Amino acid sequence: MMASELWVKLGSYNAVEVSTEGCRNVDKFLKACKRELPRLLDAYDSAQLSLSTTAGGPALRPGLLLSDILSQPGYVENTAKAPLFISVADSSAQRTTGADMNIVTNAFPPLGRRQLYSSAKSTTRQQSIYGITVQVEIGNFGILQELKLERLNKTGSLLWTEVVLSDRNTLDNWSGEIDIQTYVKNALKDCSRVCPFLKSLDVYREQTFSFAQIMDKKQGNRADAIVFVKDTAFITGVAEVKVPGSNLDDIYQIVDYMVDLRNSFNVRYVFGVYTTYEEWKILWFEDSQEAAESDSKERYDELCLAGSANEYAITEGAVKIFQSKTYRFCDPELIECLATLLYKVSMTPVYNPTKFIDDRSRYVYATATSIQYKSLPKRLEYFKYAMPPKQTRNFYILSYFHRGGDGRVVLVTSESGNLAVIKCKFSSLQTWNKISSKFNYDLLSEELEDCVNTQQLDAYQVSPLLAAKEALSTVADKLSSHMDLCFRHVALLPKRNSQTDFYDFQAILIDLTRVESELDPQVAHSRAAEGYAKLELELDQIKKAFPN
Repeated sequence: MMASELWVKLGSYNAVEVSTEGCRNVDKFLKACKRELPRLLDAYDSAQLSLSTTAGGPALRPGLLLSDILSQPGYVENTAKAPLFISVADSSAQRTTGADMNIVTNAFPPLGRRQLYSSAKSTTRQQSIYGITVQVEIGNFGILQELKLERLNKTGSLLWTEVVLSDRNTLDNWSGEIDIQTYVKNALKDCSRVCPFLKSLDVYREQTFSFAQIMDKKQGNRADAIVFVKDTAFITGVAEVKVPGSNLDDIYQIVDYMVDLRNSFNVRYVFGVYTTYEEWKILWFEDSQEAAESDSKERYDELCLAGSANEYAITEGAVKIFQSKTYRFCDPELIECLATLLYKVSMTPVYNPTKFIDDRSRYVYATATSIQYKSLPKRLEYFKYAMPPKQTRNFYILSYFHRGGDGRVVLVTSESGNLAVIKCKFSSLQTWNKISSKFNYDLLSEELEDCVNTQQLDAYQVSPLLAAKEALSTVADKLSSHMDLCFRHVALLPKRNSQTDFYDFQAILIDLTRVESELDPQVAHSRAAEGYAKLELELDQIKKAFPN
């Protein structure tokens, strides 16, 4: 029996499913693909399309029955990882400009037009969050002499593929900074694919990798940056994106992100990219001057074997920043520059402390009036697992934890060594102020190890849904609904039982940003029941994934 849908793949795009309804043979199915995938195939006639079981393999006969495809030699199952491949006849390539479109010879394609309805603007800062002043000089960013770029044809480039398939000679029209970020990310990925000796470097969009980004989000500035991650673990470079027409001389935002890379992430040679897509430039610190100017791969590799980021921590005062000349998107030299940058970012040393608190590390020190990087004072040799007093205003940020859609979680210590986990919120505090009167728990700082009600804890461990049910009932009784339910938002709050002197556990829901007030008790309890059913399903999935 023929499957109701088949997985297909075109070029570098992800595989997608296409319905086989009404399709008896390959020819009919290709016409269905053209109908269901207009974004990819509208520019081509059905006669120009062919289907094969392997990438670049021989085309299947147009009259071949779909039910016979699985009988083809070596093809046993149609999945997202083993799709059918759609190819476009060579004649279709002539409908482009006729040029050999690849980033090595043509650099990046031009942007489409800005949408008339767009009101999005890039915001920037005129000063450093950390109180740093910046002195800027023009430097020479060395392009590696050994660099022999691997040629990308038009189907190998993420950017040029979009141009070829769009029936235009430009990228899509754009409306704001997020669109430009997508193009910049794809441009950097294209450059990573033509650098012959680049081994492990990923390119991601990130909202809160650093404290400066957290502060930008709180102040209402766009803080999405593109980060370079080597060995799937270490952030070693950053790119800040603005919309075309922005002033690339306003560099305090990108400089603060670079300071975070040096101080919080211990990166030795820190490079930043500042771009509007149409214009690009590279920035680096004065202590990275030799590495930036190096045009020899051998020499740069030697530099990466010496020195530690902690010897060059940036804490206060004036910082000298060097920047390259400004490159245009259509300049082929830009591709060599970015490919070199990616290699240098992928090889830069990262100091990895062998203990949690390292004497050579610098930490963000936040007070009510200022934010700066400092060493931990010597008196902080030991930490206490006790909540800081409510009046505490000064904190050191020790480590960054996970983030959600509305904030970033960090581990902090007070100046007296009291540890706490704080959520830095991006959105207005009005939401919290509305519900804080309903959900207000005070924690005592007594030691808990010897007085916890272990029998009750065992019951919750055997049945996590018991805790979830109690917490949901509490929220519903307060005429509220938690709209972001998952097990990581179910917590146990130890509370002293005055009669037994033991600590009992109260099941509560945390992360209350998406709590909504309800006027009708029936609606509140109905939503609680829906939430419980969702958690039941989540628990079943967890048990299937981890049967032991």
